[in-house]
Amino acid sequence: MSTKSISNLLLLMAALAAGTAAAAGNTPAGTNLTNTATVDFEDPDAPGTQSPTVTSNTVTTAVQAKPDFDVIYAGAPASDGTTPTTPISSHDKQNVLPGATVTTPYTILNNGNVGSNTPAATPYSVTVTPYLGGTVLPTGTVVQYYVGATKVYDSSDTAAFPGVINVPADDPLTPADEGQVALEQRVLVPASAPANADFAVSPRGRAGVYAAGTITVTDEPTGDLQYTRVRVYAPQIDVIPPSKDPGNPINPLQTIVVPPSGPTGTPDPNYNPGNPGAPLNPVSPPGTPAGPQDPTVPGYIDPGNPGTSVAQPSTDNQIAYPPADTNAAPDVVTFVNTITNAGLADTVNLFPTDATGNPIGVNNNNGSFTLPGGVTVTFLKADGSPITTFYTDGSGRTYPTAALPAGTPGTPSVTNIRVQVTYPDSNSAPNPAPIVVVVGIDSGNDSGVVADGTSTDTILPPAMQFGDSNGAALGTDNAAVTSTQTVNPLVAPATSTAVSQNTTDRRAVFPMDLVNQGEYADSFTLAKATLSFPNVTGTTSTAPLRYVDASGAELPKDNAGNYVSPVVAPNEEFTVYAIVDVPADALAGTVLVPQKATGNYSTIEALDGDDVIRIAVVNTNPDPLTGNPSSGMDVDKYVTTGSTAPTGVPAEKGTLNVVPGDTLRYAIIAKNNFNAPVKNFVLGDSVGVSTNIFTYASVVSVSATASFAGTVYYKVNGGAWTTVAPAAGTVVTSLQVAVDTDGSNSITAADTIPAAGSVRLDVVVTVK
Repeated sequence: MSTKSISNLLLLMAALAAGTAAAAGNTPAGTNLTNTATVDFEDPDAPGTQSPTVTSNTVTTAVQAKPDFDVIYAGAPASDGTTPTTPISSHDKQNVLPGATVTTPYTILNNGNVGSNTPAATPYSVTVTPYLGGTVLPTGTVVQYYVGATKVYDSSDTAAFPGVINVPADDPLTPADEGQVALEQRVLVPASAPANADFAVSPRGRAGVYAAGTITVTDEPTGDLQYTRVRVYAPQIDVIPPSKDPGNPINPLQTIVVPPSGPTGTPDPNYNPGNPGAPLNPVSPPGTPAGPQDPTVPGYIDPGNPGTSVAQPSTDNQIAYPPADTNAAPDVVTFVNTITNAGLADTVNLFPTDATGNPIGVNNNNGSFTLPGGVTVTFLKADGSPITTFYTDGSGRTYPTAALPAGTPGTPSVTNIRVQVTYPDSNSAPNPAPIVVVVGIDSGNDSGVVADGTSTDTILPPAMQFGDSNGAALGTDNAAVTSTQTVNPLVAPATSTAVSQNTTDRRAVFPMDLVNQGEYADSFTLAKATLSFPNVTGTTSTAPLRYVDASGAELPKDNAGNYVSPVVAPNEEFTVYAIVDVPADALAGTVLVPQKATGNYSTIEALDGDDVIRIAVVNTNPDPLTGNPSSGMDVDKYVTTGSTAPTGVPAEKGTLNVVPGDTLRYAIIAKNNFNAPVKNFVLGDSVGVSTNIFTYASVVSVSATASFAGTVYYKVNGGAWTTVAPAAGTVVTSLQVAVDTDGSNSITAADTIPAAGSVRLDVVVTVK
């Protein structure tokens, strides 16, 4: 007999040619087809560094029993299915002598996937009985079956009739066909078998067979039998008169013997001189609040600068509250001073003085005086025009004068003058001081130039700082360093009033100092703002800029929705907290927080533009089932059978039951759940410890798609990247997919999968 390899090859070739007896390669029952995908990519939070590989869930497909068998002529599988009268020549036994044993070889094929040698370890038992195909055995005929221990028919074979034969399953991973058992049919022809007895015997198997999803114990169809035909020898001898002379065989007979004639009889219709009695063979998104420190005393509006209020808290004291301006020119405040005279008519000299009553500063001899600090005091008429009358003392100094009519103590005369104070622009001064001018008047009715009366004019210039808080120290942090607050967009703040700079939640908090470096109290308006954040869907999400105090309480708002601070005393500061609750879907990156504060009385503006929110790289949708659950790259595997592709629902991650020949449809979906784009992305599926699907299944089709712009590339078995998907029948040991997003017509580390982008790989296979 042939070796196992040759036998297997012959069987396989014959099965492919005739479609009858099975070819080897059914996936054994009890085999679990497992499949796990992987994703490799660059860590988006550490450019240039590869992230640990992420593995998908493992999908398992359990191969169920699909038993089948066939009994065939040994070495002649193509001759499957004969009739009692048309066996193959090797099994057509003619001229068999009575008492002889007719031995013919057969093979029982396990065409299914059940056997004691499979993972399921379920024996596959075939019962063999003889089938006569309508013929009749001569009385006393015995049919026996023997199982070849080594698939070689010899004296070691053991009788198995009547009996059950366990047939192992073929291992598709070996070149040999283990799924067969040698069977020998022995027909013991009795010594009494009549001559020309013609009969046929075929081994007929009975075992469980899979059909339409059901396993039924079934007899081998009669049209699928292989007969051994036995025809008992009929002697070909006769006794007749001699044709030669018995005494001399050389000479023919000379004498003719004529038998006596009798009456003519009727021939016997049953007589058949050829083979009498031979059997026949059948064919078989309020107004500015007023504070207690706001000016509320009687006063007037600066006649030269209507924006400046002048208050008169006492008879000899005036205080001016000039607002800020937008230029660097010297600022000017004009006071109105009233001179009274309860005596004789007088002409008074006008000058700035101090506690001594003497004139101070540089007399410019034009009605103005220059004081320290760049302050100029100019005396004007009541209507604001220059004074044109002057007094010159013995030293040549000229003083502007004002004429006073006579008056009485009960009815003093009244004369107004203007005192114009010009001083350097205070907006640029980091911390301006009050400007105090003591106005002196000297009577011309006495000797010397010494003030006989004084009044104090005070200017309180505005100034402010607005910027990042430097703690308890007065002022702001003016370091030229960007203030960055890192946030985690996924985590809500612990409480709605939280003002701590906690980097573990989505709230960005910037402590800001409103520093009133001016000399009068003021409140400040903080401009409302809405910040835009690029999000993971490719659009933008917004969040308002809010201001709260240290308790977390939101500041009041004006009618326009801007925030208004409490009144801040001069040379004091108030800390507010700029708060932004970053949207949960914000893309990783940085967003500038523009801020503006405006004095509600002073109108001075201050900007802060160095605060930045840094949105951390986070995993927006952690998947505990992946091989790296902390990773933002998620890869899931789904499987279905039949003609419907997976839809990506959890149920498609469960175990399926299949039989050889079934179609499996795998979908591997990798999604970037980072809130950041990811580079150097490769999705893979390969034969390994956790993936054996390509071992036990044949590729039908492969396709991949991406949810973002780019060209899909494939790599098969470690080869080159190509845009052509592997064809049906491709032997696969590894399969990789990537997307060219930079238009380089190649796969490089620069190719990027955007946030929320996904790649789907579909693989259709047939279970072997």
